[in-house]
Amino acid sequence: MTEPSTLLCTRPPNAVIAHYRGQPLTVAGLVATAESLAATLEPGCEVINLCGNRVHFLIVFCAVLLRGGKSILPPNRQPGTIVELANGGQSPRFVFFDEGIELDTMASQRWRKLERLDISGDEAFTGMPHIPLDDNLVEVYTSGSTGVPKKLVKTWRILAGTGEKLCAALDSNATCWDLVATVPCQHMYGLEASVIMPLRGQFAIVEHTPFYPEDVVEQVAQCVRPVRLVTTPVHLRAVVQSHSQLPASLQQIISATAPLAEPIARAAEDAGVAEVYEIFGFSEAGSVATRRTLAGPRWQLLRGFRFEHEDKVMLCADHLPVAEPFPDELELVGDSQFRFLARAGDHLNIGGKRMSLADLSAKLLAIPGVVDAHLYIDKQGDARPVGFVVTDLSVREVLHALSHRVDPVFLPRPFKKVPQVMRNATGKVTAVELAIMLKGDG
Repeated sequence: MTEPSTLLCTRPPNAVIAHYRGQPLTVAGLVATAESLAATLEPGCEVINLCGNRVHFLIVFCAVLLRGGKSILPPNRQPGTIVELANGGQSPRFVFFDEGIELDTMASQRWRKLERLDISGDEAFTGMPHIPLDDNLVEVYTSGSTGVPKKLVKTWRILAGTGEKLCAALDSNATCWDLVATVPCQHMYGLEASVIMPLRGQFAIVEHTPFYPEDVVEQVAQCVRPVRLVTTPVHLRAVVQSHSQLPASLQQIISATAPLAEPIARAAEDAGVAEVYEIFGFSEAGSVATRRTLAGPRWQLLRGFRFEHEDKVMLCADHLPVAEPFPDELELVGDSQFRFLARAGDHLNIGGKRMSLADLSAKLLAIPGVVDAHLYIDKQGDARPVGFVVTDLSVREVLHALSHRVDPVFLPRPFKKVPQVMRNATGKVTAVELAIMLKGDG
């Protein structure tokens, strides 16, 4: 019996799928370059893909798929994590990287640095390869926000299915976009929105991953076609606070990893962006729903998803092997919509009064003069939120302003000023960053 498979990419060979070193990379060029790299790999290889350049990542990712191998996407770039993963397979693992990795004690023939790839091999294209649907092809990790990152394994059926559903939900016209992303490919959201979606929809990815607001705006301004910005609430907040007007080419923003406050979305659209959307998801199921932020609080499930009701809400879809329990508190609206209430473990219940930590954080960040902040619940302490704030105001002034927005029982304590809130590349404060801030707070 033939193993079920589907195309690596659903776009025509002459379509531009990326911009690399000032040159367009066509689908044919991508396949030819990936096939050339794949020929240097062993069948069934395991590859840790650390590439920060999005085109390098895409080519390595496709090369591993073509060899029936597994891509391992680490939860962070800490040397200890990478070395542990590199030595953790049943057979030796390749490590591909291009920048930001020190090779002092790691250099070996299985560590391969990509500096500049030859993408001019369109004429070598002989046809679009098929990828088996049900092989375990990608190993990803949760962010570690609540502790140790959890390993998850994804098949091509799951990844391609998610990409197709996202394209169906977010591409209401035939626009060919340039795609700028502030999130790394190694994160589940970054992988789906900036790698898998371009293989299934009309996008040309930009190779760089801008971080600072001025870099984001400059990268967008350099694009000729309409731009989709794939980002996070933290990045977007910084951009709209620093720019009253955004480049005319920036037509759509997609945000994920945390709830996006409505004032930020409104500021982005007032600054010239046509549409601001959000993607809702969780690691086990990937992206599951979308909404236009300013259209209201309801989320629309992606096509093919459905709810099932057992002891808790379960989420089913044709591309998922099993039903996944929804980890968050929801209010279901009909068969395919919901309102998000709170993340699991994110509900504050103090003196019989209830509030979500996300809502409290949004109200804190809305205070004029608050640059950034992070609130969390100390599992070793009481139910009160604990937090850090970046501001020129005094802590007393911030708490006074917050007391006019929330019941005083929810005011964070302890609550301390810091020079910056340490976050990972997706804007999250994981257990690692929290430990560093607490130590530095000393």
